[in-house]
Amino acid sequence: MYPIDAALAALELQDPPNYTRTAKEFNVNRTTLSRRHRQITRAREDATEMKSLLLIQQERTLLGYINLLTKRGLPPTPQMVRNFTFKISRITPGKNWVSRFIKRHKDKIKLSYLAPADIARKRANNVY
Repeated sequence: MYPIDAALAALELQDPPNYTRTAKEFNVNRTTLSRRHRQITRAREDATEMKSLLLIQQERTLLGYINLLTKRGLPPTPQMVRNFTFKISRITPGKNWVSRFIKRHKDKIKLSYLAPADIARKRANNVY
């Protein structure tokens, strides 16, 4: 738990909130604590999730489905990923959304259409 979260929990127990004393006690910025408690601002992760096309759980589900298709030998194309995203969110992703999604999750995603073809497979498909 972050110190700001502990400070916010402590403020909930106070009848008139004392931002200065609570901020000093938990070693957090008083202004940030006050704004978070009055719900003027949010945590950075929450704000990012509010602006994103998919929720975090929806992104994980999409990553799992992409990896499953790749494992089965049918790696999805960028257009397929756009279609999957549209079915999940009912909002059409922008033209660069898929490339940003892949860049954001490059350590978790296994896309073989981005990888070069295996030389043995290339020779097997070529009749010459």
